[in-house]
Formats: sequence, structure tokens, C-alpha cells
Amino acid sequence: MKVMATFWLIFFLGLVRGSYQVCETWTSINETIYSQTYVTITDPTANTVRPLGFKTAVYRFEGERPCKTVAPTDGNMRHIEVKWELEQAGRLCVTNNANNQNRCGTSRQFSLCTVVPGSQSSIEYRFFCEGDGCESGDKLFWYRFVVESPMENGMYNENWCDTRDDRYPGSLVRLPTNFIPPTQATTPRNKASSVASNVLVMMATLLIAAALH
Repeated sequence: MKVMATFWLIFFLGLVRGSYQVCETWTSINETIYSQTYVTITDPTANTVRPLGFKTAVYRFEGERPCKTVAPTDGNMRHIEVKWELEQAGRLCVTNNANNQNRCGTSRQFSLCTVVPGSQSSIEYRFFCEGDGCESGDKLFWYRFVVESPMENGMYNENWCDTRDDRYPGSLVRLPTNFIPPTQATTPRNKASSVASNVLVMMATLLIAAALH
């Protein structure tokens, strides 16, 4: 009886822990000092190098749903950008505790830039997956949050989202310096075209000879 009671207690605590997962606080990096170094998403130093300010996380089917707290986010008409890049193309979604709006991406890269929901001082974002392509398997991905900084007058730029670039960690891949692109192959003339060309030359020669006589 005690064994069964212990089992159900552990099971219940597991459910509670999964339902009320504590969110990790997002640490931003000044965009002027973003690392431009390419590293693979599985590199042990990925979350130290942080290419373009991104970090890595993993969504596990029927398991871990990464949760991140972004702060500060308060300010009238302030914007926030959410981006991710999956290791492999697929489906991934994100929601927040401000308006509970679900947004999903179905390709390898995703970008969302909006006014901060509800002008809250902090927002919790949770990554999850629902729909086709979410039935099994883990999803390893890069992610990044950028909160708009105020202008000199303390206001926020209504066109800030239009100024954002479209780069992701994968954009930093460079070809090796000793890489030599393949030369364009010339299409060889086939035997039939060579014979036809020779016949034309011979006929032209005979015509010229006849004209001279």
C-alpha cells in the first residue's frame, strides 16, 4: 500500500513540475557586439559563443517545453522580436502569458515582430508544437528575443520591425578560403554534328572550285 502511495505521489509531482515549469530568464546581448562566428547547433560552445545573440533549446515530444522570461518589456508601443531556426525544417510554435496567442512556423526559420502584448513589464514565452509534424521526435533549435530600445526622446519607433535584419546562425556559414568552384563544363559536339559540319565544308569547297573553272 505504501509503495502504491509513493508511486502516485511521485507521478503527481511529476505532472505538477511539467505543468508549472519555472521559466529561465532570457539574457540579452547588445546587438553591436553580436558574435559573427559560425558554430553548429550541436557544438558544446554554442550557448557561450551565441552567434548573432542566439541560444539553443530543445523541444521534446510529450516532455520539455522550453519556457523563457523576457524583461523588461514595458513601454508604450514598444516592440519585441522573436526568432528561431530549427536544426531541421519542421513545425514549432510559441505562445506567451500576456495574450496567450499561439504562433507557429512550418519551415526551418521563423520570425515574429510585434508590439509588446499588454505593455507588460515581463513576458513568459513557451515553445511547443501542435499539429502535423509534432507527433514524435525532439526539435533542436536556435532562438532569440530582442526588445526594442527607446529612442533619444524616450519614445519607440513605430517602424522598428521594418528595420530588423533577416539573419540567423545558419547565415554565418562561410565557404573555406581554399574552396575552388567547379568550372563550367563545355558540351562536347556529338559525332553527328561533326559529320554534318564536314559535309557542309566539302560542299562549299566544290562550289567554289566549280565557280573558278
